Amino acid sequence: MILFPVIPRKNASRQRTAPNGLKKNTFWMMLGNAYYAACQWLVLIVLARFGSVEDVGIFTLALALTAPVVVFFGLGLRTILASDVRHERRFSAYVTVKTVTATSAFLACSVIALWYTGPTRWTILAVAAAKTVETVSDLFYGYAQREQRLDRIALSLALRGTIGTALLTVLYLTTHNLALSSCAYAAGWLGVLWCYDRKNVHETRRPFDKHPWAAASPVFRIGLPLGLTGLMGLLGPNIPRYVLENSYGAAALGVFSGMAYFMVAGNIPVMALGQSLVPILARLHANGEKQKFTALVLRALGGVFLLGMLGVAAAYFFGAFVLDGIYGPAFAAHADILPLIAIAAAIVYLGNILGFAISSARIFVAQAPAFTLVALASLAGALLFIPAYGLKGAAYTLILNAVAFFLAPLLLLVFHREKRNKTTGENTMPQTPSFAEDGLSP
Repeated sequence: MILFPVIPRKNASRQRTAPNGLKKNTFWMMLGNAYYAACQWLVLIVLARFGSVEDVGIFTLALALTAPVVVFFGLGLRTILASDVRHERRFSAYVTVKTVTATSAFLACSVIALWYTGPTRWTILAVAAAKTVETVSDLFYGYAQREQRLDRIALSLALRGTIGTALLTVLYLTTHNLALSSCAYAAGWLGVLWCYDRKNVHETRRPFDKHPWAAASPVFRIGLPLGLTGLMGLLGPNIPRYVLENSYGAAALGVFSGMAYFMVAGNIPVMALGQSLVPILARLHANGEKQKFTALVLRALGGVFLLGMLGVAAAYFFGAFVLDGIYGPAFAAHADILPLIAIAAAIVYLGNILGFAISSARIFVAQAPAFTLVALASLAGALLFIPAYGLKGAAYTLILNAVAFFLAPLLLLVFHREKRNKTTGENTMPQTPSFAEDGLSP
Protein backbone atom coordinates (compact mmCIF):
# COMPACT_ATOMS: atom_id res chain seq x y z
CA MET A 1 0.00 0.00 0.00
CA ILE A 2 1.10 3.57 -0.67
CA LEU A 3 0.94 5.86 2.32
CA PHE A 4 2.21 8.98 0.58
CA PRO A 5 0.56 11.68 -1.54
CA VAL A 6 1.93 12.06 -5.07
CA ILE A 7 1.66 15.85 -5.32
CA PRO A 8 4.85 17.79 -4.52
CA ARG A 9 4.80 20.83 -2.32
CA LYS A 10 5.02 24.24 -3.88
CA ASN A 11 7.46 26.90 -2.74
CA ALA A 12 9.17 24.30 -0.58
CA SER A 13 12.31 26.35 -0.11
CA ARG A 14 10.35 29.11 1.59
CA GLN A 15 9.07 26.68 4.22
CA ARG A 16 12.46 25.63 5.48
CA THR A 17 13.47 26.93 8.87
CA ALA A 18 16.81 27.29 10.58
CA PRO A 19 18.24 24.17 12.26
CA ASN A 20 18.30 23.87 16.04
CA GLY A 21 21.49 23.52 18.05
CA LEU A 22 22.66 20.38 19.85
CA LYS A 23 21.34 21.41 23.27
CA LYS A 24 17.94 22.40 21.92
CA ASN A 25 17.61 19.24 19.84
CA THR A 26 18.67 17.07 22.78
CA PHE A 27 16.11 18.81 25.00
CA TRP A 28 13.31 18.28 22.50
CA MET A 29 14.16 14.64 21.90
CA MET A 30 14.46 13.95 25.62
CA LEU A 31 11.09 15.57 26.19
CA GLY A 32 9.43 13.78 23.28
CA ASN A 33 10.95 10.38 24.03
CA ALA A 34 10.15 10.70 27.74
CA TYR A 35 6.51 11.46 27.08
CA TYR A 36 6.25 8.74 24.43
CA ALA A 37 7.89 6.15 26.68
CA ALA A 38 5.57 7.15 29.52
CA CYS A 39 2.58 6.57 27.25
CA GLN A 40 3.87 3.15 26.20
CA TRP A 41 4.56 2.32 29.82
CA LEU A 42 1.01 3.35 30.66
CA VAL A 43 -0.21 0.68 28.24
CA LEU A 44 1.59 -2.02 30.24
CA ILE A 45 0.30 -0.56 33.50
CA VAL A 46 -3.29 -0.56 32.23
CA LEU A 47 -2.97 -4.17 31.10
CA ALA A 48 -1.40 -5.21 34.43
CA ARG A 49 -3.78 -3.29 36.70
CA PHE A 50 -7.08 -3.77 34.87
CA GLY A 51 -6.36 -6.95 32.95
CA SER A 52 -3.94 -9.76 33.68
CA VAL A 53 -0.28 -10.63 33.65
CA GLU A 54 -1.09 -12.91 30.71
CA ASP A 55 -2.34 -9.96 28.64
CA VAL A 56 0.89 -8.12 29.41
CA GLY A 57 2.74 -11.19 28.19
CA ILE A 58 0.72 -11.47 24.98
CA PHE A 59 1.14 -7.79 24.14
CA THR A 60 4.89 -7.82 24.81
CA LEU A 61 5.23 -11.08 22.87
CA ALA A 62 3.59 -9.35 19.89
CA LEU A 63 6.09 -6.50 20.21
CA ALA A 64 9.01 -8.92 20.52
CA LEU A 65 7.94 -10.85 17.42
CA THR A 66 7.13 -7.91 15.15
CA ALA A 67 9.78 -5.34 16.07
CA PRO A 68 12.81 -7.24 14.68
CA VAL A 69 10.97 -7.97 11.42
CA VAL A 70 9.90 -4.36 10.95
CA VAL A 71 13.37 -3.07 11.77
CA PHE A 72 14.93 -5.48 9.26
CA PHE A 73 12.68 -4.33 6.46
CA GLY A 74 13.20 -0.74 7.56
CA LEU A 75 16.78 -1.03 6.20
CA GLY A 76 17.99 1.73 8.50
CA LEU A 77 16.45 4.32 6.18
CA ARG A 78 16.16 6.86 8.98
CA THR A 79 19.89 6.68 9.65
CA ILE A 80 20.77 6.79 5.96
CA LEU A 81 18.51 9.77 5.30
CA ALA A 82 19.62 11.63 8.43
CA SER A 83 23.24 11.08 7.45
CA ASP A 84 22.79 12.16 3.82
CA VAL A 85 24.10 15.62 4.66
CA ARG A 86 25.10 16.30 1.04
CA HIS A 87 21.58 15.57 -0.25
CA GLU A 88 22.87 13.06 -2.76
CA ARG A 89 19.55 11.23 -3.03
CA ARG A 90 16.15 12.81 -3.53
CA PHE A 91 13.57 12.17 -0.84
CA SER A 92 11.42 10.38 -3.41
CA ALA A 93 14.06 7.63 -3.62
CA TYR A 94 13.64 6.95 0.09
CA VAL A 95 9.87 7.00 -0.30
CA THR A 96 10.07 4.36 -3.03
CA VAL A 97 12.13 2.07 -0.83
CA LYS A 98 9.92 2.66 2.21
CA THR A 99 6.74 1.87 0.28
CA VAL A 100 8.11 -1.52 -0.72
CA THR A 101 9.72 -2.40 2.61
CA ALA A 102 6.81 -1.33 4.83
CA THR A 103 4.40 -3.51 2.86
CA SER A 104 6.84 -6.42 2.97
CA ALA A 105 7.27 -6.04 6.73
CA PHE A 106 3.55 -6.28 7.41
CA LEU A 107 3.20 -9.35 5.18
CA ALA A 108 6.10 -11.07 6.96
CA CYS A 109 4.57 -10.33 10.37
CA SER A 110 1.26 -11.74 9.13
CA VAL A 111 2.99 -15.01 8.31
CA ILE A 112 4.46 -15.14 11.82
CA ALA A 113 0.98 -14.54 13.30
CA LEU A 114 -0.29 -17.68 11.57
CA TRP A 115 1.78 -19.77 14.01
CA TYR A 116 -0.47 -18.59 16.84
CA THR A 117 -4.19 -18.95 17.45
CA GLY A 118 -7.06 -16.99 18.95
CA PRO A 119 -6.53 -13.56 20.54
CA THR A 120 -2.76 -13.92 20.36
CA ARG A 121 -2.84 -14.10 16.55
CA TRP A 122 -5.05 -11.04 16.19
CA THR A 123 -3.01 -9.07 18.71
CA ILE A 124 0.16 -9.84 16.76
CA LEU A 125 -1.50 -8.63 13.55
CA ALA A 126 -2.71 -5.42 15.18
CA VAL A 127 0.70 -4.69 16.71
CA ALA A 128 2.31 -5.46 13.33
CA ALA A 129 0.09 -2.82 11.74
CA ALA A 130 1.13 -0.30 14.41
CA LYS A 131 4.83 -1.07 13.94
CA THR A 132 4.46 -0.77 10.16
CA VAL A 133 2.95 2.69 10.55
CA GLU A 134 5.76 3.55 12.95
CA THR A 135 8.45 2.62 10.44
CA VAL A 136 6.86 4.94 7.88
CA SER A 137 6.83 7.78 10.41
CA ASP A 138 10.46 6.96 11.07
CA LEU A 139 11.33 7.97 7.51
CA PHE A 140 9.91 11.43 8.12
CA TYR A 141 11.86 11.53 11.38
CA GLY A 142 15.04 10.94 9.41
CA TYR A 143 14.26 13.97 7.27
CA ALA A 144 13.68 16.14 10.35
CA GLN A 145 16.86 14.76 11.91
CA ARG A 146 18.93 15.70 8.88
CA GLU A 147 17.47 19.20 9.02
CA GLN A 148 18.32 19.27 12.76
CA ARG A 149 14.68 19.97 13.63
CA LEU A 150 14.13 17.30 16.26
CA ASP A 151 11.36 19.36 17.81
CA ARG A 152 9.12 18.09 15.01
CA ILE A 153 9.95 14.50 15.95
CA ALA A 154 9.20 15.24 19.59
CA LEU A 155 5.78 16.63 18.75
CA SER A 156 4.98 13.62 16.59
CA LEU A 157 6.00 11.25 19.39
CA ALA A 158 3.80 13.17 21.82
CA LEU A 159 0.83 12.96 19.45
CA ARG A 160 1.33 9.26 18.77
CA GLY A 161 1.77 8.49 22.44
CA THR A 162 -1.30 10.43 23.52
CA ILE A 163 -3.73 9.35 20.81
CA GLY A 164 -2.66 5.71 20.54
CA THR A 165 -2.55 5.11 24.29
CA ALA A 166 -5.85 6.89 24.90
CA LEU A 167 -7.66 4.83 22.26
CA LEU A 168 -6.19 1.56 23.52
CA THR A 169 -6.98 2.38 27.14
CA VAL A 170 -10.61 3.34 26.48
CA LEU A 171 -11.33 0.25 24.42
CA TYR A 172 -9.53 -2.09 26.80
CA LEU A 173 -11.35 -0.75 29.86
CA THR A 174 -14.72 -1.09 28.11
CA THR A 175 -14.24 -4.36 26.23
CA HIS A 176 -11.18 -6.12 27.77
CA ASN A 177 -10.44 -7.22 24.21
CA LEU A 178 -6.69 -6.92 23.74
CA ALA A 179 -6.73 -7.46 19.98
CA LEU A 180 -9.42 -4.83 19.35
CA SER A 181 -7.65 -2.38 21.64
CA SER A 182 -4.40 -2.94 19.76
CA CYS A 183 -6.19 -2.15 16.49
CA ALA A 184 -7.25 1.20 17.94
CA TYR A 185 -3.63 1.75 18.95
CA ALA A 186 -2.53 1.29 15.34
CA ALA A 187 -5.32 3.53 14.03
CA GLY A 188 -4.19 6.37 16.29
CA TRP A 189 -0.63 6.12 14.97
CA LEU A 190 -1.87 6.08 11.38
CA GLY A 191 -3.83 9.27 12.01
CA VAL A 192 -0.73 11.07 13.27
CA LEU A 193 1.29 9.88 10.27
CA TRP A 194 -1.28 11.15 7.81
CA CYS A 195 -2.23 14.41 9.50
CA TYR A 196 1.14 15.56 10.85
CA ASP A 197 4.29 13.61 9.92
CA ARG A 198 3.96 13.75 6.16
CA LYS A 199 3.36 17.51 6.21
CA ASN A 200 6.80 18.23 7.68
CA VAL A 201 8.68 17.25 4.53
CA HIS A 202 9.33 20.18 2.21
CA GLU A 203 10.47 18.13 -0.75
CA THR A 204 8.66 16.05 -3.34
CA ARG A 205 7.12 12.99 -1.70
CA ARG A 206 6.31 11.24 -4.98
CA PRO A 207 6.50 7.47 -4.35
CA PHE A 208 7.69 6.53 -7.83
CA ASP A 209 9.71 8.76 -10.15
CA LYS A 210 10.12 8.18 -13.88
CA HIS A 211 13.05 5.87 -13.25
CA PRO A 212 12.47 4.82 -9.63
CA TRP A 213 14.98 2.00 -9.31
CA ALA A 214 17.88 4.06 -10.65
CA ALA A 215 17.65 6.22 -7.53
CA ALA A 216 16.28 3.63 -5.12
CA SER A 217 18.60 0.70 -5.80
CA PRO A 218 21.64 2.30 -4.10
CA VAL A 219 19.47 2.92 -1.04
CA PHE A 220 18.50 -0.76 -0.99
CA ARG A 221 22.13 -1.78 -1.38
CA ILE A 222 23.38 0.38 1.46
CA GLY A 223 20.34 -0.24 3.65
CA LEU A 224 20.46 -4.03 3.58
CA PRO A 225 23.44 -4.29 5.97
CA LEU A 226 21.71 -1.84 8.31
CA GLY A 227 18.51 -3.89 8.11
CA LEU A 228 20.43 -7.00 9.07
CA THR A 229 22.13 -5.08 11.86
CA GLY A 230 18.80 -3.85 13.20
CA LEU A 231 17.37 -7.36 13.02
CA MET A 232 20.26 -8.85 14.95
CA GLY A 233 20.38 -5.92 17.35
CA LEU A 234 16.75 -6.48 18.33
CA LEU A 235 16.92 -10.26 18.30
CA GLY A 236 19.58 -10.11 21.01
CA PRO A 237 17.39 -8.62 23.77
CA ASN A 238 14.24 -10.34 22.48
CA ILE A 239 15.60 -13.90 22.35
CA PRO A 240 15.28 -14.24 26.16
CA ARG A 241 11.60 -13.32 25.77
CA TYR A 242 11.01 -16.02 23.17
CA VAL A 243 12.70 -18.70 25.25
CA LEU A 244 11.04 -17.56 28.49
CA GLU A 245 7.55 -17.58 26.95
CA ASN A 246 8.15 -20.99 25.42
CA SER A 247 9.47 -22.45 28.69
CA TYR A 248 7.34 -20.74 31.34
CA GLY A 249 4.34 -19.18 29.55
CA ALA A 250 2.89 -15.72 28.92
CA ALA A 251 2.59 -14.83 32.64
CA ALA A 252 6.35 -15.19 33.23
CA LEU A 253 7.01 -13.18 30.08
CA GLY A 254 4.65 -10.47 31.32
CA VAL A 255 6.53 -10.12 34.61
CA PHE A 256 9.91 -10.05 32.91
CA SER A 257 8.84 -7.59 30.20
CA GLY A 258 7.27 -5.25 32.73
CA MET A 259 10.54 -5.03 34.62
CA ALA A 260 12.63 -4.85 31.44
CA TYR A 261 10.71 -1.77 30.39
CA PHE A 262 12.72 0.17 32.94
CA MET A 263 15.56 -0.19 30.41
CA VAL A 264 13.47 1.75 27.91
CA ALA A 265 12.76 4.50 30.43
CA GLY A 266 16.44 4.97 31.19
CA ASN A 267 17.29 4.89 27.51
CA ILE A 268 15.26 8.05 26.83
CA PRO A 269 18.05 10.60 27.44
CA VAL A 270 20.57 8.27 25.81
CA MET A 271 18.60 8.09 22.56
CA ALA A 272 17.86 11.81 22.66
CA LEU A 273 21.55 12.59 22.96
CA GLY A 274 22.55 10.05 20.32
CA GLN A 275 19.99 11.20 17.76
CA SER A 276 21.11 14.79 18.26
CA LEU A 277 24.76 13.81 17.83
CA VAL A 278 24.33 11.93 14.54
CA PRO A 279 24.43 14.86 12.08
CA ILE A 280 27.18 16.60 14.08
CA LEU A 281 29.38 13.50 14.28
CA ALA A 282 28.69 12.82 10.61
CA ARG A 283 30.01 16.22 9.57
CA LEU A 284 33.07 15.87 11.81
CA HIS A 285 33.82 12.51 10.24
CA ALA A 286 33.21 13.77 6.70
CA ASN A 287 35.59 16.68 7.34
CA GLY A 288 38.29 14.41 8.77
CA GLU A 289 38.18 15.97 12.25
CA LYS A 290 39.04 12.77 14.10
CA GLN A 291 40.04 14.30 17.43
CA LYS A 292 36.84 16.30 17.76
CA PHE A 293 34.84 13.21 16.75
CA THR A 294 36.51 11.07 19.41
CA ALA A 295 36.26 13.75 22.10
CA LEU A 296 32.53 14.21 21.51
CA VAL A 297 31.90 10.46 21.68
CA LEU A 298 33.91 10.13 24.92
CA ARG A 299 31.99 12.99 26.54
CA ALA A 300 28.72 11.31 25.63
CA LEU A 301 29.91 7.96 27.01
CA GLY A 302 30.92 9.59 30.30
CA GLY A 303 27.49 11.09 30.86
CA VAL A 304 25.72 7.89 29.91
CA PHE A 305 27.91 5.86 32.29
CA LEU A 306 26.85 8.03 35.23
CA LEU A 307 23.21 7.62 34.25
CA GLY A 308 23.58 3.84 34.16
CA MET A 309 25.17 3.70 37.61
CA LEU A 310 22.34 5.78 39.06
CA GLY A 311 19.87 3.30 37.57
CA VAL A 312 21.63 0.32 39.17
CA ALA A 313 21.61 1.99 42.58
CA ALA A 314 17.93 2.93 42.30
CA ALA A 315 16.96 -0.62 41.28
CA TYR A 316 18.86 -2.13 44.21
CA PHE A 317 17.48 0.15 46.93
CA PHE A 318 13.98 0.94 45.67
CA GLY A 319 13.14 -1.89 43.27
CA ALA A 320 10.49 -3.68 45.33
CA PHE A 321 8.73 -0.46 46.31
CA VAL A 322 8.60 0.83 42.73
CA LEU A 323 7.42 -2.46 41.24
CA ASP A 324 4.63 -2.79 43.79
CA GLY A 325 3.50 0.79 43.24
CA ILE A 326 3.49 0.61 39.45
CA TYR A 327 2.50 -2.95 38.56
CA GLY A 328 1.36 -4.63 41.77
CA PRO A 329 2.51 -7.41 44.12
CA ALA A 330 2.84 -10.03 41.34
CA PHE A 331 5.77 -8.04 39.99
CA ALA A 332 7.21 -6.91 43.34
CA ALA A 333 7.65 -10.57 44.32
CA HIS A 334 10.48 -10.74 41.78
CA ALA A 335 12.23 -7.49 42.76
CA ASP A 336 15.59 -9.27 43.00
CA ILE A 337 15.61 -9.44 39.20
CA LEU A 338 15.48 -5.67 38.70
CA PRO A 339 19.10 -4.84 39.70
CA LEU A 340 20.34 -7.42 37.19
CA ILE A 341 18.23 -5.79 34.48
CA ALA A 342 19.61 -2.39 35.52
CA ILE A 343 23.18 -3.66 35.08
CA ALA A 344 22.30 -4.84 31.58
CA ALA A 345 20.67 -1.47 30.87
CA ALA A 346 23.77 0.50 31.94
CA ILE A 347 25.93 -1.47 29.50
CA VAL A 348 23.36 -1.19 26.69
CA TYR A 349 23.28 2.60 27.05
CA LEU A 350 27.02 2.74 26.38
CA GLY A 351 26.58 0.45 23.39
CA ASN A 352 23.85 2.68 21.99
CA ILE A 353 26.12 5.72 21.98
CA LEU A 354 28.80 3.70 20.20
CA GLY A 355 26.14 2.52 17.75
CA PHE A 356 25.34 6.11 16.81
CA ALA A 357 29.07 6.75 16.46
CA ILE A 358 29.71 3.90 14.01
CA SER A 359 26.75 4.94 11.86
CA SER A 360 28.07 8.51 11.86
CA ALA A 361 31.48 7.15 10.85
CA ARG A 362 29.84 5.45 7.87
CA ILE A 363 30.59 1.94 9.10
CA PHE A 364 27.55 0.16 7.71
CA VAL A 365 28.46 -3.13 6.04
CA ALA A 366 30.55 -4.49 8.93
CA GLN A 367 27.72 -3.98 11.42
CA ALA A 368 25.69 -6.94 10.15
CA PRO A 369 28.20 -9.73 10.92
CA ALA A 370 29.22 -8.06 14.18
CA PHE A 371 25.67 -7.89 15.55
CA THR A 372 24.92 -11.38 14.26
CA LEU A 373 27.54 -12.57 16.73
CA VAL A 374 25.79 -10.52 19.43
CA ALA A 375 22.50 -12.30 18.70
CA LEU A 376 24.21 -15.69 18.75
CA ALA A 377 25.70 -14.89 22.15
CA SER A 378 22.22 -14.02 23.40
CA LEU A 379 20.79 -17.26 22.02
CA ALA A 380 23.51 -19.31 23.71
CA GLY A 381 22.91 -17.54 27.01
CA ALA A 382 19.13 -17.99 26.79
CA LEU A 383 19.37 -21.71 26.11
CA LEU A 384 21.90 -22.12 28.92
CA PHE A 385 20.45 -19.90 31.66
CA ILE A 386 16.66 -19.68 31.22
CA PRO A 387 15.71 -23.37 31.48
CA ALA A 388 17.81 -23.63 34.65
CA TYR A 389 17.14 -20.28 36.34
CA GLY A 390 13.86 -18.97 34.90
CA LEU A 391 13.38 -15.22 35.28
CA LYS A 392 16.83 -14.77 36.76
CA GLY A 393 18.29 -16.69 33.82
CA ALA A 394 16.57 -14.27 31.44
CA ALA A 395 18.23 -11.39 33.30
CA TYR A 396 21.63 -13.12 33.06
CA THR A 397 21.06 -13.45 29.33
CA LEU A 398 20.30 -9.73 29.05
CA ILE A 399 23.62 -8.93 30.74
CA LEU A 400 25.49 -11.23 28.37
CA ASN A 401 23.76 -9.66 25.38
CA ALA A 402 24.54 -6.16 26.71
CA VAL A 403 28.27 -6.89 27.00
CA ALA A 404 28.38 -8.22 23.45
CA PHE A 405 26.27 -5.25 22.28
CA PHE A 406 28.85 -2.86 23.76
CA LEU A 407 31.92 -4.66 22.43
CA ALA A 408 30.70 -4.96 18.83
CA PRO A 409 30.60 -1.23 17.95
CA LEU A 410 33.66 -0.51 20.08
CA LEU A 411 35.77 -2.98 18.08
CA LEU A 412 34.32 -1.71 14.80
CA LEU A 413 35.35 1.85 15.68
CA VAL A 414 38.87 0.74 16.66
CA PHE A 415 39.38 -1.28 13.46
CA HIS A 416 37.92 1.50 11.33
CA ARG A 417 40.26 4.08 12.80
CA GLU A 418 43.28 1.83 12.34
CA LYS A 419 42.33 1.29 8.72
CA ARG A 420 41.97 5.02 8.10
CA ASN A 421 45.34 5.67 9.71
CA LYS A 422 47.00 3.13 7.40
CA THR A 423 45.20 4.18 4.24
CA THR A 424 45.07 7.96 3.88
CA GLY A 425 41.80 9.24 2.50
CA GLU A 426 40.12 5.82 2.41
CA ASN A 427 36.91 5.11 4.35
CA THR A 428 34.84 2.04 4.93
CA MET A 429 32.16 3.82 2.88
CA PRO A 430 34.08 6.39 0.78
CA GLN A 431 33.28 10.09 0.81
CA THR A 432 32.35 10.22 -2.85
CA PRO A 433 29.50 11.90 -4.69
CA SER A 434 27.78 8.52 -5.06
CA PHE A 435 26.14 8.48 -1.65
CA ALA A 436 26.66 10.27 1.66
CA GLU A 437 25.89 8.00 4.61
CA ASP A 438 27.29 9.79 7.58
CA GLY A 439 25.34 9.45 10.59
CA LEU A 440 16.71 3.79 17.98
CA SER A 441 15.50 -0.18 22.37
CA PRO A 442 14.26 -3.08 24.13
